[in-house]
Amino acid sequence: MRPEVQAAAGRLRHRGGVERGVLTGVAALRWAAWAWLAGVTIVNLHRIDHPVVAVAAVVATGVVTLAAHAALRGPGWERALRPGLLGLEVAVAFAVIAADGWVRQGRVTGQNLAGLWPLPAILVAAVAGGALWGAGVGVLFTVARAVSAAVAGAPAGQAGRAAVAVGSTAVSWIVVGAVCGTIVRLLRQSQDQLAEAEARERIARDLHDGVLQTLALIERRSPSPDIARLAREQERDLRSYLFDHHRATGGLATELRTAASRLEASWPGVTVTVTVSDDVPALADDEFAAATGAAAEALTNAAKHGNATHVVVFADLDEPSGGLFLSVKDDGCGFDPASVVEGVGLAQSIRGRVEHVGGTVTVASAPGDGAEVRMCFPGARARPRPRSRQGARP
Repeated sequence: MRPEVQAAAGRLRHRGGVERGVLTGVAALRWAAWAWLAGVTIVNLHRIDHPVVAVAAVVATGVVTLAAHAALRGPGWERALRPGLLGLEVAVAFAVIAADGWVRQGRVTGQNLAGLWPLPAILVAAVAGGALWGAGVGVLFTVARAVSAAVAGAPAGQAGRAAVAVGSTAVSWIVVGAVCGTIVRLLRQSQDQLAEAEARERIARDLHDGVLQTLALIERRSPSPDIARLAREQERDLRSYLFDHHRATGGLATELRTAASRLEASWPGVTVTVTVSDDVPALADDEFAAATGAAAEALTNAAKHGNATHVVVFADLDEPSGGLFLSVKDDGCGFDPASVVEGVGLAQSIRGRVEHVGGTVTVASAPGDGAEVRMCFPGARARPRPRSRQGARP
């Protein structure tokens, strides 16, 4: 299995563990909240207005609680995150929050009809859609709470107190949704890194005693200098991937210059100029690998297919997105992008790598006028340091 496939499988497995663990905790909270909601309502049924509405609220919340629990059971637990079920839970919670204005249970007992039961809907929304969804559902429930307060009214001189109660509950719901979504995102990122590290360790164990030693043996015993050099480069690249993957993002310039040196060694008639601006943003590991791998492939294409004699590699901050802009421009024979089908190198090794991490690739070329491969990585995180431009973008 290819390394990236193993890493992707590990990420999916770990992500499932994170999401299912959170949803299991939310299910327990939902049951506890429903039991309290039902108990308080039934005990005070004779004291509240419109008891039929209160009983309907108990039944509706119970049905949703049971449905959400059933969706979480078994291997198809992802059903618990489906928009239909989440939308049903949010709708029922909204209705029950608003219904307290007619039932007036909060006025009688100090415990609103909904109680804590809407909270699981906020948490599930945060798991399914992130902080924005969680906070958004909190805002929606705030509207329901405001409707309830308006219908119920406030005793003379208590309007300010009622408004403060609505506001404090609103802040709690919105903050909980945003924080839960953020925490789940951070947990997913940590699990992704763990999955990739595990896949890398497995690959290292499998390859160390086989492929690496074979490449070293070919390098030492091959009568051909070209084959020995190729084996040495491949061994170095493989060792770097397996054992030195966690490189500082500041190593972008070093990695690009290394790729340029390799090209110049393989194609003696080609010179490469590498310029990396001081304010290039920091890159995540997958973005770093995609950027350096795609640039190396673009360099090879410039020499192999473009017959270039000079190639310029330029990296800078992409101001519109705040990410990384990376350009590989050559003075080769060029081609017509509209009439030439992209080869494997451009389609997979460049475009495939970049788009896999959320970036974009644009190719500008014309017959006899060289070619430029422009890559943007909008997911890159800006490095917190003073900006200092060194020249304009070629």
